[in-house]
Amino acid sequence: MKLLRDFILTAAAIAVLLVIYADRQRAEEESAARELAAWRGKSDK
Repeated sequence: MKLLRDFILTAAAIAVLLVIYADRQRAEEESAARELAAWRGKSDK
């Protein structure tokens, strides 16, 4: 029973880390897209 509980807790911890990682990746991509748009706006002038 303890082994099952440990497995579930480990799986939950990994899931949380994956969600945090995915959110950071998304935020980084949005930031890069904004920087690119700003750079393109400056280069057009």
